[in-house]
Amino acid sequence: MGTLYRKAVKTISCLPVLLVVAVMGTMVSSCDVTYCENENYVHELVGNWELYEYDGYPVGRNDVNYYNFYDNGDGYYCYFDNRGNIVAEPFTWSTGYGRELYIEYFNSYLGRTSCYYERRGSYLYFSEYRDFRNYNVYRVAY
Repeated sequence: MGTLYRKAVKTISCLPVLLVVAVMGTMVSSCDVTYCENENYVHELVGNWELYEYDGYPVGRNDVNYYNFYDNGDGYYCYFDNRGNIVAEPFTWSTGYGRELYIEYFNSYLGRTSCYYERRGSYLYFSEYRDFRNYNVYRVAY
């Protein structure tokens, strides 16, 4: 019985140390996961989008334009000119309160613009109006 008693006391005295090690391990792993998730956050606008509908109507192949949003706040607006050549206009972008999108083109002719946006799966809606009564639909471009 003396040997069994000594083993039980030794096990119980190690229990607080094991609990501290377990709690510390949980805290370290949860901090790493949070840090990684925040570091890898990608805004829902980031990606390549092609115009799919203009004011509710399908768009012809030559009337398609594209928005390419990069996670660093840069992007390109691409469209076909009168000769059928694709033109890429660089811009910077940011978002604001209420799903507002702000775009400033490097080309002063295009200037600045803003609109409201809403993402629904692989579709992106742009509208001049907060209630989306008129809107354009972009879809993920491959």
